[in-house]
Amino acid sequence: MGIPIHVSYADTQVPIGQGQTISAPSLHATCLELLEPRAVPGASALDLGAGQHRDLQQQRQAQAQAQADRMSILRLHNFELFHGNALEPDDLAAAAAGGLFDAIHVGAAARSVPEAFVALLKPGGRMVLPVGPPAGMQMLTVVDKATDGSGITVSPIRDVKLAPLLPPYAERPL
Repeated sequence: MGIPIHVSYADTQVPIGQGQTISAPSLHATCLELLEPRAVPGASALDLGAGQHRDLQQQRQAQAQAQADRMSILRLHNFELFHGNALEPDDLAAAAAGGLFDAIHVGAAARSVPEAFVALLKPGGRMVLPVGPPAGMQMLTVVDKATDGSGITVSPIRDVKLAPLLPPYAERPL
């Protein structure tokens, strides 16, 4: 699939087929800004939503390994490469096997905040995700876990429109 050059540099979502899109660069920037307070030395982060298509998964895994190799050449060793399906309970548990996360970015919309994702946050951690119906507008949302882990604070940020998470999280009611 080719993307016209004038589209590839525009600050807009780019459709990639089957109802999926690449998010606008400004949305990526907003999410990074919202997660920045948790980006401190020693922090751990999880990015959920690397892709929905099986054929792309293998390509992304190879690309991720190539990126890991580049990071190694640059002598950057403060990351761990994990490839799996976060929507599968076993893979989600494996991603968390090394501990909980200070920051989580979810790149696809959930009907409501997934408790399984909240459970992956360290006390004091933050998650950024779109919340809302798959066919309509969603709300980019910040979820902050209390420093004692006792609860969460949910803060709406702005309207967005992203592809939905795959089941089981896409099927949960609002």
